[in-house]
Formats: sequence, structure tokens, C-alpha cells
Amino acid sequence: MLENETSTTLCKSVFKSGESTTTEQGFTQIWLQVIQALEAASFSPGAPK
Repeated sequence: MLENETSTTLCKSVFKSGESTTTEQGFTQIWLQVIQALEAASFSPGAPK
């Protein structure tokens, strides 16, 4: 890729500690955020049923 091109991040790390593993609590918290985002998107106007 050329230096002046902008890249799009398709996947990003949500575990910002820099460790290779996460705690059960951290993993659960991220899943809760994902579920809430999906539920919010499904209730938004114009969302496919």
C-alpha cells in the first residue's frame, strides 16, 4: 500500500491492555456491548426485519 493511501480498519482490538489474553469479565463486557449495539440497530427506523 502506498503511504499516501488511507486504509480502512475492518477489525480492531477492543482489549486495549496489550495483553494476549483477557479476563472473563472483560470478555463478557465486550459481548454485552456487541449485543446492545445489535439490538439498537435492529430497532432503528429503516432496519430490515
